[in-house]
Amino acid sequence: MNLVSNTLVTIIGKVENTERFVYIALYQGKTEGSVATGSHNRDAKPDPTIIATAFNKQRFYLFTRREPESNETSSTGRDVFNEKPEMEDLKAQPLKLLEERIGKSAVIHTTMGDIHVLLFGDKCPKTVENFTVHSKNNYYNGVIFHRVVKSFMIQTGDPLGDGTGGTSIWGKEFAD
Repeated sequence: MNLVSNTLVTIIGKVENTERFVYIALYQGKTEGSVATGSHNRDAKPDPTIIATAFNKQRFYLFTRREPESNETSSTGRDVFNEKPEMEDLKAQPLKLLEERIGKSAVIHTTMGDIHVLLFGDKCPKTVENFTVHSKNNYYNGVIFHRVVKSFMIQTGDPLGDGTGGTSIWGKEFAD
């Protein structure tokens, strides 16, 4: 709908007339070529894409002006479904143990030498997962030891450097 002239410009999602779209977002980017291959055209025409989800559906919808490539060989045609996997599909794949996904040990490199740490994912899985993910994302790089008690303990991990800041990978506190 053109909000200035109050006229209908186009109808999208006409085929999906049984869906009730509940969340809608607009991406107004310019897409022509590929950044990865270096063929991206900065002067491309705007190509808005609407991203939507529907009530009680485990999928999302993309609406754009682009047509599918002519060499499409898919038997499903234009539609590509991103359905939630069935339970039997999930059971067919072996699940890794939580400890294998989050790590069992770590090395903290400091200016005073390396600190080798054992991680107990079976005792405190959320804490180990938080530490492991932050470590992989370089969250702790350059962080100082803000508390040192000789012959007792050292404390680090706060990006503010004073023991008051920082967030978990979930953006909130969690039970240790």
